[in-house]
Amino acid sequence: PLAYQARVAAKKYARERSRLPGRIGSMLYDGYRQWRRYGKWDNSGMSWDQVWAKYEDQVLGEVMEEMMLASSSSSSSSSRGVSDVEVEEEEEDVELATTAATLFNNYGNDLDDEELTARICLRILERSVTTNEMVDKLFR
Repeated sequence: PLAYQARVAAKKYARERSRLPGRIGSMLYDGYRQWRRYGKWDNSGMSWDQVWAKYEDQVLGEVMEEMMLASSSSSSSSSRGVSDVEVEEEEEDVELATTAATLFNNYGNDLDDEELTARICLRILERSVTTNEMVDKLFR
């Protein structure tokens, strides 16, 4: 869980660097979010399992969208016109569909566990270094 540890470290660093009212406010907000979503007050934020489930759902949703894009692109490409704009759009759709199709063909129409795990960990790591703009504005 290196991605999770990076997330926790970034959160802890930001909390320690903030002023006392901001620190208390963020702890209260985290506790409230945990209570609202999971029925238990916890001001330390989401657990590893909760973080994993959240981003796994997001990645799987994107995979499904890729599958839908690949299937709709292949079925609609024969009915398109041949204007320059449509040809460019079709080329982009074909490229995306080809990428998605390759991904799914390489893994037997299903993501390999390692590939899925890598994508989820990358998402967790990416999201661990982003900040909420509203909160940034509130505590500046």
